[in-house]
Amino acid sequence: MGAAARRAKAGSTSTIRRDLLAAGIPLTMLSPGTYAVEEEDLKRFLQNRQEASAESKPPKKSPAAPTTGGKTKVRKVDRRRSR
Repeated sequence: MGAAARRAKAGSTSTIRRDLLAAGIPLTMLSPGTYAVEEEDLKRFLQNRQEASAESKPPKKSPAAPTTGGKTKVRKVDRRRSR
């Protein structure tokens, strides 16, 4: 699962395991807490994930023009009494 997590650029093995289970990809338990995934299933999962993220990205926009105004500065008043 460590290699699968690295290939999927997931943060941890727990993250990739949850994502694979949510996608319906069968996992094989090697020992308690250790799982494996078939190479073909992982490739298909990564391909589908890449296609889904490409479709959901909004088109790139040009950067917004900076606003010329700004916060007006407040002049501090000396509140001490003059004698």
